[in-house]
Amino acid sequence: STSTSTSSSNGDGDGNGSAKAPVVMVNRVQLDHKDCEELLARAVQASKGRMRGVRMILNWEPTWPKVDRGDFLTSADFEKGFAALETYGLGFDMQINPHQLIDGAFLAKRHPNIPVILNHFGCLKLSDKVLAMASQNACNFDPTIALWRKGMQALANAGSHTYVKISMLCYTDPQWDSPTSVVRPLFKEVIDMFGCDRCMFASNYPVDKASNWSLDKIVLGFHSLCNEFHLSEDQRASLFKNTAIKAYSIN
Repeated sequence: STSTSTSSSNGDGDGNGSAKAPVVMVNRVQLDHKDCEELLARAVQASKGRMRGVRMILNWEPTWPKVDRGDFLTSADFEKGFAALETYGLGFDMQINPHQLIDGAFLAKRHPNIPVILNHFGCLKLSDKVLAMASQNACNFDPTIALWRKGMQALANAGSHTYVKISMLCYTDPQWDSPTSVVRPLFKEVIDMFGCDRCMFASNYPVDKASNWSLDKIVLGFHSLCNEFHLSEDQRASLFKNTAIKAYSIN
């Protein structure tokens, strides 16, 4: 398995100009593997208490396919492995495409004790034609957004154990920090669906660097979203830190 580190800083310095940031891990485990429970046990042991979940990328057609089949979310072999996450107190980082969100929501609803963290804003990919439209027109009339919205609402309704990472927004719109970007009203929709206490900003860095997004630019973009919708200090704290602490059980 491979792992992804997730950290949250409490802002306390160590006296040398750096912040203390506890690091936890989200590992890749093949949940439909016949020996999945053994693989999970080995990964948990190797992590020395730092493993908090599993990410198995499941994006399927029509965009950005990452697996060789599209039925993982509805298959018995995958769900058996998914259910085993509860035994180890682990969550699941769910990376899927918009048309998979309904199936993802049904899976999450059947397992209310497994935290489900949706990655990358639901991987919404929009055409250049849609991006050129006025943002409100795109929100109201584009069928891709309608499909995504229906799935996001289903996931929000699946239970308080579901969360959203607001990340990789440049995949949706390469200029998402523009005041006219369709991402901006969609961000507001997501925080209204889930509440800020179930949403978190994530940098996707250094991956987004390949799309000409520096870390400073990403963070400034997040602040601009907060400013545009007049979010409170508590809401901002949730988005930047507290939701991640809760979702990943960071001490």
